[in-house]
Amino acid sequence: RPILSGFQCSISPLSYDARSLQAAFVFAAAGVPTGFVNMAIACATGPATLAGTLVLTNAELLAGIVLLQLFHPGAPTFYGSCNTVMELRRGGVTAGGPEDALLQAACVEMARFYRLPSCVGTFATGAKQLDWQAGVENALSGLVSLLAGADIVYGAGLLQAAKVFSFEQLLLDCEIFDMLRHLTAGIPVDEEGLAVEVIEAVGPGGHFMEQEHTRAHMREIWQPVLFDRMPLEAWREAGRPDARSKARERARELLAAHQPEPLHCEQQIREIVRARSDSVPSTDTVS
Repeated sequence: RPILSGFQCSISPLSYDARSLQAAFVFAAAGVPTGFVNMAIACATGPATLAGTLVLTNAELLAGIVLLQLFHPGAPTFYGSCNTVMELRRGGVTAGGPEDALLQAACVEMARFYRLPSCVGTFATGAKQLDWQAGVENALSGLVSLLAGADIVYGAGLLQAAKVFSFEQLLLDCEIFDMLRHLTAGIPVDEEGLAVEVIEAVGPGGHFMEQEHTRAHMREIWQPVLFDRMPLEAWREAGRPDARSKARERARELLAAHQPEPLHCEQQIREIVRARSDSVPSTDTVS
């Protein structure tokens, strides 16, 4: 589980940016995992059918992975996808529709077939604000990714089809992800979990609040940070707070108080940026 990795995106259909591939080689030479991610848009830069988009995706990802392995055999890599579908009324992208979730799951299965780690674009709702749509789309997207067995998921905090980053949405997505991670962990079934002796000890008409077994396991139950579970009257007295207002308050607290540890190589990074500041990025592509 490296703390740092990189990925390069193909340019659908069937192309790569030359400098993007050079960056992948630099990462690989330094021992940094570098994967390849496809962002084909069905009906636009990919076929209209989901199966056809998966064929295109697979060809592009295998091309990048094979090329990387030819130059750097054994370099750590992964199979990544952030596929979506064209929004048919206005020409944008769906970003959160059922097709997106199906493509996520299918790409996880393809990665498993090739025995590669999978990386899928999860969350990144098409909603413009932190609303009901954002919650539904990100919850379903995250659930499908986790049930499919994705190794890496990303996209938390993004709104408007990944055009906007929101600190509040990031915290709400973390809440969703934490809930889904708890859900997909399943139910441990062993002697301690079955609690037969505890049930016999309590007997008919009793309760479990005073049992040592309860004290030992009660903190395993998922607890929200931002979602509300207050009684109605307490919620009214508190000013009717919602998850969005709680997320905004928490985000401001974190931004004001958090002090990240400095990078040991910060000066070298600044020197590299200065040295390249006058460079004009190439638009070369390879097909």
